[in-house]
Amino acid sequence: MNQGRRNCKNFKKVIMFLLALIVLTSFNPTSAVEKNIANENVQKNLEISNFITTTNNSTAKILRKIKNQALRTSIKINVQLDNIAYQAGHVVDNLNYYEARKSLSEAEKKMAKLMKEKNFFKRADFKKLQNATKKIYISEQYVYQLETTEIYMLAKAIHGEAGVCDKDEKYRVGTVVMNRVESDLFQSNVEKVLKEGYSCYMNDLWFKEEPTQEEFDIAIDIIINGTRTLPKNVFYQSKIAYGTIIFESKWHQYGAL
Repeated sequence: MNQGRRNCKNFKKVIMFLLALIVLTSFNPTSAVEKNIANENVQKNLEISNFITTTNNSTAKILRKIKNQALRTSIKINVQLDNIAYQAGHVVDNLNYYEARKSLSEAEKKMAKLMKEKNFFKRADFKKLQNATKKIYISEQYVYQLETTEIYMLAKAIHGEAGVCDKDEKYRVGTVVMNRVESDLFQSNVEKVLKEGYSCYMNDLWFKEEPTQEEFDIAIDIIINGTRTLPKNVFYQSKIAYGTIIFESKWHQYGAL
């Protein structure tokens, strides 16, 4: 850089070159695509909510005109089955594991509540019940695949960053990764977070070694059970960490915003 400055006779050209370089390196088409996907997910979730609300409002108007209680119950149950099938069917539109899991959980809870209705199996249309159940099953398989990927990536990160450390340190490393995933300041899944700011991602060790069973268990506990060992605002872990240092082990410092 210093040699380049000495060789440059025109200071204005140097400034223009640097400004152009900054603009080019700051443009990230991948980030733009990711933002578009996130916006599409929000729009789809809004469409699902609007569909269910509209359907329920229409059903309520119809039910007010029907005096037969058994018929009213049948209509109500089967409309709800359609709503559940619609919601569960759109779970696979979510590329983000955490959004997909939330949407699936809502559909499963609605189904469980509906099945407790008196005379549910007598009133439910078999094809509608079959369709809703099938959509939930397919969505469960989809979410499981996403979940497996998240767990594996987190276990790999724990191994890469804290493979030689004790169990508590491994939990802290995993917690920092998930704090980033759950924050609007960083990327929305484990692999994107690692790709954005972790030296262990795709280095030589990444391909040579696999996580231990302990590291898999820790990753499962962190992702599935929500276990965290550091505050939510701790986003940095390094030998010399950025931010306000709130904890220091013999391996890493942990910094918060």
